[in-house]
Amino acid sequence: MGIEGWLRYPFVFIDKVRTMPGNAPALLKIRQRISSRDAIELWKKLRKEGWMFV
Repeated sequence: MGIEGWLRYPFVFIDKVRTMPGNAPALLKIRQRISSRDAIELWKKLRKEGWMFV
């Protein structure tokens, strides 16, 4: 898929990770791909539940 495809069908990755002890990098457990429209709706829902942009 070229740049035109990315612009036509944008999507967002949602990663779920497990924190590791010490300074070890987080372990990727699940990666989910959702459309940008669904990502915006999810963000609105999370904001209503108290999540903040950091």
